[in-house]
Amino acid sequence: MKEATAIDIEGLVKGYLRGTAWHCTFYTPAGRQRLKLGTKNKRQAERRAREIADLIQKEDWEGPPTRRVPYPGTRTPATSVRTVTRI
Repeated sequence: MKEATAIDIEGLVKGYLRGTAWHCTFYTPAGRQRLKLGTKNKRQAERRAREIADLIQKEDWEGPPTRRVPYPGTRTPATSVRTVTRI
C-alpha cells in the first residue's frame, strides 16, 4: 500500500493521516487546535483544510469553547457551520 503524505496548506494548516481518518493541526490566537476532518479521502481532507486556512486568514475563527468549522456541501447560513466539541 502506498504511504500517505501529509498535507501542508500555506503553512497555516497541516493535515495528516491517523489510522484511516484525516486530521489537521493549526494555530489560532487561542492556541493550537486539532480537528478530525471526518473523511478517509485525501482530496476531500485537503479541501476541508483549505477552508479552515481561509477562515484563519480572514480572521473569522471563533475559537474555543465552541469551535466552528465550515461544513462542506451546505448552502444556507444556518446549516453552513457545525460545532465541534471535545468529549
